[in-house]
Amino acid sequence: PYPKGTPAKQPQPSTRRASKLMSKSNPARLAAILACCLGLVAAACGGDEVDRSSAGSAASAEFKPVTITSCTGFTSTIDAPPERVLITGHPEYMLLDRLGVADKVVGMAIPLQPVDIDQRLVDAMKDLPSVYSKEDPYGTPSAESMAAINADFMIAGFQSFFTAYDTQILPTQEQHEAKGVGTFMMTSSVCDGHKSPTIDDFYSDITVIGQVFGVEDKAAELVAELKGQAAAIAKKLDGVTERPTVYHAGYYGEDTWNQPIYMQGGGSQVDAMITQAGGTNIFADGPAEGGETSWEVVVERAPEVIIIGDFGKDIVTSKAYFDTGRDLLMAYEPAQSVPAVKDGKIFYVNADGLWGYNVFTLPSLLDMAKAIHPELFS
Repeated sequence: PYPKGTPAKQPQPSTRRASKLMSKSNPARLAAILACCLGLVAAACGGDEVDRSSAGSAASAEFKPVTITSCTGFTSTIDAPPERVLITGHPEYMLLDRLGVADKVVGMAIPLQPVDIDQRLVDAMKDLPSVYSKEDPYGTPSAESMAAINADFMIAGFQSFFTAYDTQILPTQEQHEAKGVGTFMMTSSVCDGHKSPTIDDFYSDITVIGQVFGVEDKAAELVAELKGQAAAIAKKLDGVTERPTVYHAGYYGEDTWNQPIYMQGGGSQVDAMITQAGGTNIFADGPAEGGETSWEVVVERAPEVIIIGDFGKDIVTSKAYFDTGRDLLMAYEPAQSVPAVKDGKIFYVNADGLWGYNVFTLPSLLDMAKAIHPELFS
């Protein structure tokens, strides 16, 4: 059911999902551009060394230096709470908002695209400077836009912001550190140093970020709240014996179903979440990194439920965008014999919560559990 040799990786957007490039089968270019986009103040981008002495407020006077370790294994010591923070995208902003420090965000790697979130957050993010042009969010960022943000700390949700896979042509975390810029590559993301994150890694990231900003109490409250949500979902599913078969299908635009389709195998985050939601991944025997498959294989494996994660070519994460994909799949001739299609059991789950653990993960897990076991969720 999988291509011979190394399976082709399914397009896996970072947060912040520049999957238009990925849809063009150009992961190396995406990695390079995204990695450079957070290299904004490093030597390679021509930025000046950041003066962090301005952080010496009353709050920072009480601040105890904290040593943090990224998922890459890079370790650094933060001596004062950051004042100018660059993040990858809206999930990181929403986390910092929950911790009460979103006012420190001065830029996002990719400008905000259409997404179903609270309008207050949209209003707060829509005018933030980005290292990409708002008119061309898939283009190459300029050195001027990078230097202008002048960040003193970076929070990244995808490894390619600090590396270029096999070719190290971009600023490393060490180079950022040498310029006075702190970095944190979240352990709840997927990177070479930590390939199989869990929700516990996200809890740990919240704790670390709370320490970095001196808001440990708020971080502890948020972790407790999220653990409570996870426990409530688990309690609903406690004792489940029947586990419907599930196929997770990525939707990338109106031509998706006519293109090669993809799967996520055992050991992937998608596989783990399907299991936690009370289902069985039809590709649990496949590679964790994913790969191409075909409708013939999907038909043979007969999923009872199809979950569509809608990280589209226009970085849209909205219900309206999903509705188009669902309607097209319901009418797609090669899929007509699939039980989930025949029974209309095709459901939307926000893909922001499926690629690295973040503030969207538990809502996505809840939606997945409701789709798989609607009888348990009135």
